[in-house]
Amino acid sequence: MPASAPLPACLPAYLRQPTLQGDAVVFVADDDLWRATVDGGTAQRLTSGLSEPATPCLSPCGQWLAYTGRDEQHAEVWLMPATGGPSRRLTWLGSELAVRGFLADGRVLFTSNHGQPFFRNGHAFAVSPDGGLPERLPLGQVQHLAFGPGGRRVIGRNTADPARWKRYRGGTAGHLWMEDEAGGTFTRLQQLQGNLSSPMWVGERLYFVGDGEGIGNLYSCRPDGSDLRRHSDHADFYARHAASDGRRIVYQCGAELWLHDPAKDSTRRIDIQVPSARTQAARRFVPAAEHIQGLALHPAGHSLALEARGQVFTLALWEGAVLRHGVAPARRRLAQWLADGQRLVAASDASGEERIELLGPGGVQVLPWADLGRITALRPAPQGTRVALCNHRNELWIGDVDTGTLTLADRSEHARIEDPAWSPCGGWLAYTFATSLRHTAIKLHELASGQSLLATQAEFRDWAPAFDPSGRYLYFLSLRTFDPVYDAVQFELSFPRAARPYLVALQAGGPAPFEPAPRGMKADKPEAGAEPKAALPAIDVEGLARRIAAFPVPEGRFGRIAGVAGGKVVWTALPIAGAHGRGGHKESPGRLEVFDFATSELRTLAAQADDFVLAADHQTLLLRTGHKLRAIDASKPPDDKAEADDKPSRKSGFIDLGRVRLAVDPPQEWAQILREVWRLQRDHFWVADMSGVDWPAMLARYTPLLERVATRGELSDLIWELQGELGTSHAYEMGGDHRKPPAVALGHLAAELRPADGGWEIVRTVQGDAWDATADSPLNAVGVQARPGERIVAVGGQPVSALQPPQALLVHQAGAKLALTLADAQGSTREVLLTALADETPARYREWVERNRAWVHQASAGRVGYFHLPDMMSAGFAEFHRYFAAEADRDALIVDLRYNRGG
Repeated sequence: MPASAPLPACLPAYLRQPTLQGDAVVFVADDDLWRATVDGGTAQRLTSGLSEPATPCLSPCGQWLAYTGRDEQHAEVWLMPATGGPSRRLTWLGSELAVRGFLADGRVLFTSNHGQPFFRNGHAFAVSPDGGLPERLPLGQVQHLAFGPGGRRVIGRNTADPARWKRYRGGTAGHLWMEDEAGGTFTRLQQLQGNLSSPMWVGERLYFVGDGEGIGNLYSCRPDGSDLRRHSDHADFYARHAASDGRRIVYQCGAELWLHDPAKDSTRRIDIQVPSARTQAARRFVPAAEHIQGLALHPAGHSLALEARGQVFTLALWEGAVLRHGVAPARRRLAQWLADGQRLVAASDASGEERIELLGPGGVQVLPWADLGRITALRPAPQGTRVALCNHRNELWIGDVDTGTLTLADRSEHARIEDPAWSPCGGWLAYTFATSLRHTAIKLHELASGQSLLATQAEFRDWAPAFDPSGRYLYFLSLRTFDPVYDAVQFELSFPRAARPYLVALQAGGPAPFEPAPRGMKADKPEAGAEPKAALPAIDVEGLARRIAAFPVPEGRFGRIAGVAGGKVVWTALPIAGAHGRGGHKESPGRLEVFDFATSELRTLAAQADDFVLAADHQTLLLRTGHKLRAIDASKPPDDKAEADDKPSRKSGFIDLGRVRLAVDPPQEWAQILREVWRLQRDHFWVADMSGVDWPAMLARYTPLLERVATRGELSDLIWELQGELGTSHAYEMGGDHRKPPAVALGHLAAELRPADGGWEIVRTVQGDAWDATADSPLNAVGVQARPGERIVAVGGQPVSALQPPQALLVHQAGAKLALTLADAQGSTREVLLTALADETPARYREWVERNRAWVHQASAGRVGYFHLPDMMSAGFAEFHRYFAAEADRDALIVDLRYNRGG
């Protein structure tokens, strides 16, 4: 039997969020908790959970490990033996949470925004290792809390990870508050500069992470903030997530763990090997329907090209095999068929920069067009080999894929050029052009002369140009119907439906477009939108912008427009939805409408359509609604029965996307994502010199950490720190294939409860808007009307106890109907039916606002009004208009901007 090949050694791991007790170190890697020693060596896996654990903390006795777990969706406190074993959930709060350590009495210390109307308003809590009711500590806002000699406390506020907002000095920079020796009074340590985090006591000194000298390092000072000393000398990566057992300090830096010994004032790296199988880095297959981005139809309308997770596939609509194009690790976007129907053109970053590729039977050909920036649109001509390209530099280019020529056709000084659309003969190109920072017009570019001209006025917002197949009209959408609607709440007006479809008559002296021609019993083929002839009419440039007509349809919201065969025009009509989803006005699918020039009739062609793609045959439409695709014949009447049957088939039109077997190689994706993140910042940052940051050097610095990344969560952490180098607070990272816990959202009662004999007493219920079931405690609902003093003794027939609060029985009950058994002081019971809240924040917010408002009225004898603005977007707009009319007639007005989220 041949000798086995040697197995590879452990790959270096991405080590995060360490905790320390004695010689034991526990940390996060591979989305699990691991244990090692301060001397390094091979780590032992402690968890194999369903989510991403965070903020582990070892108990002072070394027997227990508390951490933030999301194995049942929400961040909660979990507890397990420090050397491994089963985990136990201690809290059921359903809020943001971070474990911060243990108190002297053995309770787990954590911070949470539980019970608060704002997500950034964290407070300190303690919960027994046996479970039960967490106690909120009376310390105000807390993000970190550390205990020194004699129990003296230091509070960290806004002490999030400074590595994500490097060198931040704004109003929410982290700062520390020190308790005086007598206890109870806290003073801010004003002399400590920079963004501070992770306060810790070792002996008589206060240690913390700070970047006052430009790089996150470990510092210490006396309790009064004097005698500042630096104890680490990291110059490339920030020191992060420091923790101490009161004797030594461990922290993360550059995806490695470091140990500082104050007694020796020495710092060293801990050499730890993590024998992980890297399960999340293994190849897997994902549903293509959930990842579709770009779509295109074959010129003949029989096949489609789709982009899913950066991969390009082509397939016939209902039968046949699926082909993937391009094999090199890359993200390919915007794939479109050339007029020959054999080759596709796409943007690709296989080289590390955006280039244009030809994909076809001969494989991949990279076109010789370099330094085009980020491609935002690609559109091949319907004839020949020309391609229109738009980029982030507000440029429009026209290239020939066979000759390799490339010509700059136009450039806007104000915004990106969008929506390139070719005339049927390929001699003209229409596009959306920004004429100012507030206005867009439709422009036309003639290839023969190389000249561009405005087809519409420059003082409106026009978009989505599309040529009529006959070459007689240019269709577009525009916000130019200024028919204001009176507001129902305030004496003001707005334009919620200002858009309409329009056309430009490309030739002078033609017939009225919306007057059907005289016909007999047998309809003649209409002039408008007729099938293209061998030679299309020439465009009469003179007076073009005066030959505009609005379609005889009501104004509204529209997404896309196109001319189709048979003298018809189709467009997507979109619903008017509430901006933040309250009141039931959530976004819903649009519909596809068709206007027939022959009859001037408007009909619904498809009841659901968010967007569509039209083939060059001007007949085949590909509709997209959510994760579903459907192909229909635009020249045929609507088929409501076929649309109702959404099973994939030629008859229904729905396409079986399960035919696309989408394989994902996570390490390849992660490398591409990191490079693209870097490139996006380079190309879109607000100043060209990147605020003085050597951005290529940052890519060289952070790319080697990729070999340590084993999960999507670790990649996110790496991206956050890379973008943090730019020193801007508004550089975010979100989404991605994180390990997803089970969707078992906690139901909420929006009430304060406490253990009582045989149940949990209702101390009080949150008093929100009684008329809004989503913004009030369900215990207040009509038919329930629970009273303070009543006890909850059972939830859904299951009894509660001191260690099993009602919340423990509300897992997976968000939005569900619940039966609660209530008992009064005399022991009489009653059963009530209610609906558990999915989120109690709206109820708590309304109560908070109304309490403040009542206090202001009382303190001012009714002379001062009050309202709060939670942000400068939809929620703030709603709050302003809810309260302004009621509060503005007083002698003074307080506008509360605390906790404002901006916008």
